[in-house]
Amino acid sequence: MTWILAHQRHFGPYFLDGTIKDLEGKMKAEFDRVATDEMKENFDSAFYDFRYSNSVKYTHPAARAEDFQKPSRLQLNRPQKDLADILQVQDGLTVVSKPVMDIIQAAAPDTVQFWPFEILTRRGQPASDKAFFAMMVLKPCNAFRPDLSVEGSTREGSSGSGKWHIHQEKKAFLTGLVIEIAKTGGAPIWYEERIYQNPIFFADELGEQLQGGEFKLPPKFYQCVTV
Repeated sequence: MTWILAHQRHFGPYFLDGTIKDLEGKMKAEFDRVATDEMKENFDSAFYDFRYSNSVKYTHPAARAEDFQKPSRLQLNRPQKDLADILQVQDGLTVVSKPVMDIIQAAAPDTVQFWPFEILTRRGQPASDKAFFAMMVLKPCNAFRPDLSVEGSTREGSSGSGKWHIHQEKKAFLTGLVIEIAKTGGAPIWYEERIYQNPIFFADELGEQLQGGEFKLPPKFYQCVTV
C-alpha cells in the first residue's frame, strides 16, 4: 500500500490561519544585493519581476530553495492550541515537528529539504512547545494510474495537460487512487506530477512509521492502492 497526505481545506490545527512575516524582507535584501542600477531605478516593476521569478512552488519545487526563498516565521491570525505534527500553512507549504522530520529525513535524506520554522501567536510568543521545520518534497514521480483508480475519484484537467484533479478529496476517492509502485523508483516520499492538488505520497514503510508513532496527524492521511 501507499500513503497519501492531502492538503487540508479548512483552518485549524492542521492548516494554520497565519501570515508569513519574514519572506518579503528576505526577498528585498536579496534584490538589493543583486540588482543593477537600472533595476533599482525601476524598483516597483523590477522587484515584482524578481519576486515572481524567485518564488518557490512548495508543493512541486523545481530545485532546492535558497535561503532568501525560505519563509521561516508564521504569525497566527487567531488562537490555535494543540498544533499537529504535520500541518500546512499558506501557499501550500508543509511544516512538521522535529520527531516527524527525523523519521522522514532518515528515510529520504536526499529528496526532502527541511529548514527551521517558527510559529508565533498574535502577541509574538511561541505557539507551541514543539520545534517545527518547513518541509519541501523534491522528488517528482509519474506513478499515478487514473485508468485503474476508483471510478469518479478523478477528473481530467484541461485538454492536453495530462494532469488530473482529485474529485472533492473525499476519503472514498483518496483511498481509491492507484499508484504503480515500480514507477516510484523506490522513493520513500514523493509528489505526483500529474495530480493538480499535489498531495504528498509516502511509501508503505514510512507511512506506517508515522501512523504508528504518537503523532497528531492530519485527518486526510490515508492508505491508497498500489499495483
